[in-house]
Amino acid sequence: DGADITGVVVTLTGVSGAALGTTVTVSPDINGIYSIDGLPLGDYVANIEYPDGVHEAVSIDISIASGQTNVTAAPVSIRQSYLTINNGQTYTNNTTVGLSIGNSDAVEMQVVENGIGLVRESFANTKSVTLNGADGANSVVVKFWDALGNPLVDSSDTIELDTSLTAVSFTAQGAVKKGDSLRLSLDISEPNATVFASLPGLFSNLAMVDDGTMGDAVANDGVYERSYAVTTPVEVNGQVTADITDRAGNSLSVLSTDNVAISTPPTVRTLNVTSNVSSGTMTISFATDEPATANITYGNSVVTVEQTSSAVVSSGLAASHAITLTGLLPNVTTYFTLTVTDAASNSSTQTGRGKLAPPTPGAFVAQAGDLEIGIIWSDVMTDGVVGYNLYRSESAGAFVKVNVGPIVDIFYQDTNVNNDVTYAYKVATVDTDGNESVQSDPVSVIPMASLAGPTIVGANVGLGVITDNGIWLKSRSPYLVESNLKVRADATLLMLPGTQVELVGNDRLVLVDGTLLGYGLATDRITIRTTGIDETAIENNTSARGYLDGLGSVNLQYADVSNLGIENGVGARTAMNKANLVYDEFIYRQNVYINRLENSHVQNDIIRYADAGPLQGRAAHFYLRIGESINNVFDANYDSTSFGYGNRGGNYSCYDWVNRGVIGSSFNSTYT
Repeated sequence: DGADITGVVVTLTGVSGAALGTTVTVSPDINGIYSIDGLPLGDYVANIEYPDGVHEAVSIDISIASGQTNVTAAPVSIRQSYLTINNGQTYTNNTTVGLSIGNSDAVEMQVVENGIGLVRESFANTKSVTLNGADGANSVVVKFWDALGNPLVDSSDTIELDTSLTAVSFTAQGAVKKGDSLRLSLDISEPNATVFASLPGLFSNLAMVDDGTMGDAVANDGVYERSYAVTTPVEVNGQVTADITDRAGNSLSVLSTDNVAISTPPTVRTLNVTSNVSSGTMTISFATDEPATANITYGNSVVTVEQTSSAVVSSGLAASHAITLTGLLPNVTTYFTLTVTDAASNSSTQTGRGKLAPPTPGAFVAQAGDLEIGIIWSDVMTDGVVGYNLYRSESAGAFVKVNVGPIVDIFYQDTNVNNDVTYAYKVATVDTDGNESVQSDPVSVIPMASLAGPTIVGANVGLGVITDNGIWLKSRSPYLVESNLKVRADATLLMLPGTQVELVGNDRLVLVDGTLLGYGLATDRITIRTTGIDETAIENNTSARGYLDGLGSVNLQYADVSNLGIENGVGARTAMNKANLVYDEFIYRQNVYINRLENSHVQNDIIRYADAGPLQGRAAHFYLRIGESINNVFDANYDSTSFGYGNRGGNYSCYDWVNRGVIGSSFNSTYT
């Protein structure tokens, strides 16, 4: 229309997110293009106007989301002759609307509302009009005349009049207790409304949606729905209230046609049974998921009606409960039934058992191999414990005790098995009086020929982290540790007799934050060694062979250890007995720290300088530290004739060209 487009003013105002509070004003170039750099993420409103009092002002929404490097707004036309109703709103629930009018040549105008012309009048930029049409689309036309009385082009606009809001139906079904899902469904037959539901005691202002999510079946069908999971043991009895505001601003509150009655009995959790054989008492403690009273019946029968003794555990409503039973016979199973009742008189029962005996071992795990099964459990530290009884079942048969006397270790290696047969095991604790704990829940495994080694250990095969008790077996050896391995805190990795382990590659790490146990036999030793070293890869850095580190502990018996590093972290809690430690290959960087070494042989054949390969001429850096040496033999076969010992067998340090280390204290150890 001849106006200078560079005079247009664009004001960008942030309304949400990081953009909130941001205001930027720019003008377009002669082509109508404008750009703004460095805006925060969020939602903006762009107000576009030509400040001459003639052209209309237009607002558009702009959003900048994470990952977007630029956003292009749609083209906008600023009209000189125009009509907008209620500033461009689509819906209204009020018959009185406001008109914004523009025409630079008009001196007179006439408003035509739904085909009915009003009085011709002088031109004005604004006017209030009452709509006389029914609900639905209402139209307004403005006719213009210039100073000579010539008619100009009309301007028009429409708006949707909506003065009513009706709920066709509102249901609330599907939940009667904790754990159920309550399904809400409200039909108002129009989209784009906001709906919030409330049910006292359960939820308040819960959004119901019509977008196909959160339980809504079909988006934009005018039916607002929501699925709500009942996760607490509440007592609810009432109708759901829905507060509705539709797209035109009409509001309505409506009650569900269904009455929601949710009543959940209390649940017993964290049940714990402890006993004291000497005092003949058993303490049963537990919690409930809501305040409740508690009663107990108990006896020597698993059948509740035959449990003839009874007692009150909690006479008042409480969430924590405990009772101590007295006068019980040792080594006899006591069965009990707990009855808990909440304030609404809802009740539930929980059965259990206990014995006047030590606690049952935990962390009970079995691992099958080829014609071999390994079993491990946690140590019971109660006073008077002398060992454990292990029971085995073959092919779902009866459980038979496998040991004659109590097992003093926390593991068992069963080689009296056949492949492709199911074996189940249970373990129990035994005390000095022969009292046996309640047996553990059974664990079942099947040995198979396909489980024979080698076994690849690495993150790519799901074995990069040991989170629970684990067992490595002779039949599944060698275990090839091809990526770094971690034993998490509270987890134990057990190596049974004959297990072979290879740490493959440079700087291969076994991070022991839990416990690493290796129990070999004199006739079936454990072996741990490093392999696959690429000397070329370590030529220009400080890379080393495989090693152990971490915050946990290591205990090895009857183990052959070859060229393995042990860093100070885990070394301070490392003990070896009847071990052979051999360091016989050139080592560029290596620490070996063993807190306690007993009845072992340490052989150091490391030469001072590498005489071949990529590391030829490099000096070895090997640091050996033994905290306590008892009945050990140390051999050192060096190529240099100028080595010397500095009080090697005493309480000080031992030095030579290759081995630079410390032996903290030495008892009956020899050095050659």
